[in-house]
Amino acid sequence: MTAAGHGRGSDQAAEAIARVFGADNRARLLTRYFAANVSVTPASAWQHVYRLLLWIDRTTALAHCYESDKAQPGRAWYQRSLAFHDWLAQAFAVAPADLGDVIDWLFREAKVDLAILGDRQRTLVSAKWSIRADREEQFLSDFEAYARLESAGRDFAYTLITNEFDAARLKAACERRRQNGLLFTHVVHINPEGVLAAYGESGRGAALQIRTLIENGRLMDLTTWLGIVIAPVSHE
Repeated sequence: MTAAGHGRGSDQAAEAIARVFGADNRARLLTRYFAANVSVTPASAWQHVYRLLLWIDRTTALAHCYESDKAQPGRAWYQRSLAFHDWLAQAFAVAPADLGDVIDWLFREAKVDLAILGDRQRTLVSAKWSIRADREEQFLSDFEAYARLESAGRDFAYTLITNEFDAARLKAACERRRQNGLLFTHVVHINPEGVLAAYGESGRGAALQIRTLIENGRLMDLTTWLGIVIAPVSHE
């Protein structure tokens, strides 16, 4: 094959990959998925998030809930990953070995920010599958940027939705402040029960405090938050 022919082949391959992972194809796949799952409710929403986005870590054969290199046998997050994997398999009523068959339907890292508008208070939503240090710095800048763009000058809620499992990162997000108040109106985990299952009763430090944050509602589940978002607005 000539260099020119090889170049055209590479370009065609790149275009094919772009089509597969492009926005149009994702939209088509999501439309097909939800057409077959029409009974999505706030209570079941977390399950659909995991079915679409969660994946099996090939190096451990377990559902991914933490960085792969820290979840290898012999490291602390291996046992936690085992516990989460078992908890999720039970939640989906499948054998642990079959969990991979009911998740990873459409994997992509959730990075899309959006604003929910309507009669109620506006809400800026930041959806992050995990919370890395660089994203922590982005939170405040996103808030300040949206505040400048809020043409009506009204107050707005700021919600973080995440599937982070690191207790220290979750605690930091719950406690993150701006001026004299909390940065996030709501900190939402796809399902905090999975975090508790991963840590079990042996956690310490931030892991123990996470249980308190869940119990007092500062770290809430997706079902509860969706119930708040879709609740009828009172005009009295």
